[in-house]
Amino acid sequence: MIRKIIAVIVFATIVMRAVPALSASFDEVHRRAQSGEIQSQAALAAMYYQGIGVKKNYSESLKWWKKAAEQGHATSQYCAGFAYMYGKGVKKNYAEAFKWFHKAAEQGNDKARYELGKMYYNGEGVKKNYSEAFKCYAKAAAYGHVQAEYELAKMYYKGEGTGKNYHYAAEWFNFAAQDGHVQAQAWLGYVYLFGEGVNKDYSEALKWSRKAADHGDAMAKNSLGLMYCSGNGVVQNTAEGIKWFRRAAEQGYAQAQYNLGVVYINGDAIDWNDYLRNGHSLSAIGERRNRDYAEGLKWLRMAARQNQDVLARNEACNALRLLGETW
Repeated sequence: MIRKIIAVIVFATIVMRAVPALSASFDEVHRRAQSGEIQSQAALAAMYYQGIGVKKNYSESLKWWKKAAEQGHATSQYCAGFAYMYGKGVKKNYAEAFKWFHKAAEQGNDKARYELGKMYYNGEGVKKNYSEAFKCYAKAAAYGHVQAEYELAKMYYKGEGTGKNYHYAAEWFNFAAQDGHVQAQAWLGYVYLFGEGVNKDYSEALKWSRKAADHGDAMAKNSLGLMYCSGNGVVQNTAEGIKWFRRAAEQGYAQAQYNLGVVYINGDAIDWNDYLRNGHSLSAIGERRNRDYAEGLKWLRMAARQNQDVLARNEACNALRLLGETW
């Protein structure tokens, strides 16, 4: 859903760039478009899309984008692909979207390259292919497409479509984070916290995690929870750490739900620095202080029921088994 919102915002910006300074009236742009003038066809499509000088009409906007696209206008090819991808003025058709994005990408359109990468990654309109997704994201990222930088970083981190490489992942997270990408900022804080692809740097981890947490990112809130509990980069404060875990957990972040469950069940028996050294995984439940056993079980069960975060789910299931509980 978030990706779709971002895509629509970016698309609206592109559409406005297609509209001329409007020294010409709608009727004049329409006349020029009908005569076959490519720029006017693209401008007319944008005017229909935005409702400038005419009632908003997505079907008409697509019609004129396709006319310009068929004459080789790269931005219009991208816009036609977008309309088919998101059902703007036409029924969603991933195959048609892929076709137009591919044409635009062949002309160097970085936004189309990003959309192609997304389609290859998700298997929309084309067979799922991580290798092709990686190539498309890499080409778009090379031209500064921020979302592509972030997706490329994740693929390096996970080893999808390429060999796993934490160093390259950290580099691309950094590029996207510097450009204001909130999730990349959260990831950059995370890799600095655990020293993945970079030297551990708690000051940098704190800086980037705070930036992302200030914008509501759950992963960053979880990282702040870990830092406060362990006293790395901040003065140790378990109560403050629990607050951050809870904020992330309430957003549905499985790792934070697991961490919160562990805190409530173990109390002060956790060696948080050992926890961080072992990749935020507790192989066994330590001495039980029963600070709030019921609350701990509640959060462990929430983490165990999630499929999104496999690591947190498995850890939560193991913790429940050790406690003689089920989820």
